Amino acid sequence: MCYNKAMDDEYLKDYIKKEAELEEPEQKETVPEEAQPEEEKPKKKKRLFGFSKDDEQDEPEQEETEPEEEQPEEEKPKKKKKRKFGFSNVLIILYLLAHIAYTAWMFTDNWVHALLWLFVTIVELAVFSVIMKTQKKVYLLGRFLSLIFILVLLFNTAFSAFMLFTCEDRNTDGADYLLVMGFGLEDNQMTEILTLRCDKAIEYMQKNPQSTAVLCGGITKGSNISEAAAMKRYMQKAGIAERRLIVEDSSTNTETNISYAKKLITSGSKIVVVSSDYHIHRIRQVCRKAGLAVKGVPANTPYLQLPDKLMWEKIKLIRLLMSN
Repeated sequence: MCYNKAMDDEYLKDYIKKEAELEEPEQKETVPEEAQPEEEKPKKKKRLFGFSKDDEQDEPEQEETEPEEEQPEEEKPKKKKKRKFGFSNVLIILYLLAHIAYTAWMFTDNWVHALLWLFVTIVELAVFSVIMKTQKKVYLLGRFLSLIFILVLLFNTAFSAFMLFTCEDRNTDGADYLLVMGFGLEDNQMTEILTLRCDKAIEYMQKNPQSTAVLCGGITKGSNISEAAAMKRYMQKAGIAERRLIVEDSSTNTETNISYAKKLITSGSKIVVVSSDYHIHRIRQVCRKAGLAVKGVPANTPYLQLPDKLMWEKIKLIRLLMSN
């Protein structure tokens, strides 16, 4: 057998081609595998101003959660503001408005008394402003102070009511002596309050003809006659006999009214006192101090003058209790 070199070369070429064909699919399969990570890596590494696309997708989620955390913080102060003004503050404001209106009216009636009312109003407004400032800083403490303020007002009102409702005594008929308390004159003329006292005394003496009236009251500023003389003249015009009227014209206040009148009556007598309703409570205290047992017959007081008279009467009553 002879050796053919040409056939061997052809056989090698075919063999090389077959091996090349077998290696090409392996390269084609491996190239995508190598290319895929290369293509995916830049996608992960692509960033815009230091943020990846994944970060950009997470940002809206953060924005949605942030407002949810802030909402309760904004609602809390609103709830506090709603409870800063209570019903007790409304009552105090209504009281202060009434107080200011009455003070303004007092300047048309008695400017001297109006100055005291003005002073009291200023003090009350200052106290209320302190209460409101305290409520803004310490709410519960401010509410506590407002309640104390209301309790003081209620106590003042209750004591005034007590003075008015306990001024009239029972079994006052058949008195031996009737003490009629005076009140200041204006240009030698009786004021409305003094006139009402005298009317009450006249009514009592007409029902009790055995009673003798002791008219108490000296000369006041701006007048030439005493209160007792003015009352005697008024009661005589009403039909009361002069023999039933005793004049005590040296006293200048309630304490001297009682002490001087005591010298004009016999001991052991039944005594009744006629005065304004707001005045009876203090007269009882003065008479008890002087050793006299008396019963009160009150005369009405004009409604607009009653708050002023009650305030002054309580001041005088405190001074009387302190002197004891």
